[in-house]
Amino acid sequence: MPRGPDKDELLFFALDLGSWHTPRVTVYVAHHDITVAQAHTVSRLLPGEPAERVGEFCRVVAGDPGRFVHRPLVSCLSYTERHRALPTGYTVHVPVRDYAPDDEVARDRATAVLRRHGMDPGVLDSAWAAMTSRRPRDGVGLIDRTCPSCRAPGNRPG
Repeated sequence: MPRGPDKDELLFFALDLGSWHTPRVTVYVAHHDITVAQAHTVSRLLPGEPAERVGEFCRVVAGDPGRFVHRPLVSCLSYTERHRALPTGYTVHVPVRDYAPDDEVARDRATAVLRRHGMDPGVLDSAWAAMTSRRPRDGVGLIDRTCPSCRAPGNRPG
């Protein structure tokens, strides 16, 4: 990572040998003090439409913080035999709990993203009800988001 180890920290390296269509290696990188534009640059390692959605996703889910100065964004870059030089999948993890005042705001942002991607946001409320009886506005931290369209189709669990 060109920003250096104090800004882009290699968290871990994983070997996914489960029920994936293709076994893969994943590399997790924490991006400290990163902007949305810089996050978009990382996602462009993966060609195509998913990379174009990362900036928008980060802005909506985090409320457009400008810089992610609290918990870092985390990139997950997946590599398979299909293309050994570049990642075949990319996922960005946004630590919403540090960028939303409460889970109600985080839920509203997640609902907007789900709708935008043609998904039923009702599953979010169903999952919430199964996890806790706490009202979303009474706390923060139960909702975190991963970009639903940033994964390449071949890298989804089979």
